[in-house]
Amino acid sequence: MSDVAERGARATGLGFSVPPIPPSVLAAATHWDVPAGRFLQVSAGDVCYGVRTGMVKLTCSSYRNDGALVDVLEPGQWFGVVDLFATGRCGFSAETASPCSLFVIRKAKVQQLLECDPEVQRWLLCASAARVHRIAERHQVLTSSTPEERVHWAIHMLAERFGYFRQGCRIVGVRMSQSQVACVANTSRQTVNKVMMKMKLQRQLEVVNDRMVLPLNRDEGC
Repeated sequence: MSDVAERGARATGLGFSVPPIPPSVLAAATHWDVPAGRFLQVSAGDVCYGVRTGMVKLTCSSYRNDGALVDVLEPGQWFGVVDLFATGRCGFSAETASPCSLFVIRKAKVQQLLECDPEVQRWLLCASAARVHRIAERHQVLTSSTPEERVHWAIHMLAERFGYFRQGCRIVGVRMSQSQVACVANTSRQTVNKVMMKMKLQRQLEVVNDRMVLPLNRDEGC
């Protein structure tokens, strides 16, 4: 997935898409391999991160909503860059939800590129706008849906964002454990297992090599 993350952007499901990561940003970034469960400095740190592979949980660190899940970032998503536009601390914490490979670039370098490269300006503004819409969509789902409905939403959202078509099926292009799907849906792994088993019985879902496969028509096989 790293080549996909480097090449270009993903549609958010809300009509937004992010331009490809500018070559000047990729040239200035280094790569870190980070295990699951590692906390990363966001607002207080001096670097920005981009997800090459894996998943990162973004949580609220304010005193009122400490630990509340804000977003789950997949390959192609960046965090830490919003601080460049903010006058105060953004109040976000980040934790790797799975082993990750990350782009890492100093905020001072991003600021320098913003001042001299219009391509970086367009990319960063589009990425920030898409993030706002992603968070708004997720908040609406989490506050108006049952845990089972959230699992269905998470599976189909991942299929839309990372899926590709093959032989009458849509295959999710990233390997997802039930724990990772639970993280996206903000529910328990047991609930995810229950929903996925039901979808399998109804021929709405298959799992092949840890990749979710959704038939385009439940009456058709793959």
